[in-house]
Amino acid sequence: MSPNITLRSAAALLALLGAGCTLPAETSFVESAGRATVGQPVGPDARGETCFVQPGVAGAADLPIATAREVFCGGWTQPSARLIQTRGSNEPSQLDALARGGVWRSALEQRVACGDPQATTTANGAAVRILSCTRRQGGWPHTALVIAGAGGPLLAEVIATAMPVVARLAAAQADQGAGAPPRSALLEIAP
Repeated sequence: MSPNITLRSAAALLALLGAGCTLPAETSFVESAGRATVGQPVGPDARGETCFVQPGVAGAADLPIATAREVFCGGWTQPSARLIQTRGSNEPSQLDALARGGVWRSALEQRVACGDPQATTTANGAAVRILSCTRRQGGWPHTALVIAGAGGPLLAEVIATAMPVVARLAAAQADQGAGAPPRSALLEIAP
C-alpha cells in the first residue's frame, strides 16, 4: 500500500472524527428540565426562599387529569412540590379512597412510605387528607395531600418547607385567587 493512500485515509478519518466534535446549532438544544428559571411567582416557602410554579409532568392518577404543576423554591433543581389537579368528586369518600389506595397512592408508595391519612382542612375550609411520609431513599420527610379543589381533588407531594406554598396555591385555586388566606389547619398538623 502506498504511503500517500495511508496518509489520505488517516486524514479523512481524522476529519470525519473531528466533524463529530463540533457543537450543534443553539436551536438543537432542549431547555433543561431542572430548576425553574421561569414560571409564575407564588411567594416564599417556610425558609423565605422565592418559589415559582410552572407546568409539570402528569403522574399516575385515578381520575382524569386537568393540569399538572411543579413548584421550585430557592436554588433547588428538583421540585419542592408536585401538584396534579384532577376532575372528579370532592366527596369525603372520594378523598379518602384516593388517600388510602389506588393508582396515585401505589405510585407514591414506590418512592415513599406513608402512614394513614389524617383529615384536616385548608384555610378556606376545603377538606384535606394529609399523609406523613418518609422517602425510601435517604429517609427524608415527605408529605402527600389530597385536597378538595376547584373541579375535583388536587393530589400533591411536597417537602415540608414548601407546605405554605401548596396551602396558598390550594386556597387561591378554591377562592379563584381572592387575597391571601388565613393560616390553614393543614399547616398546624403538617410534619
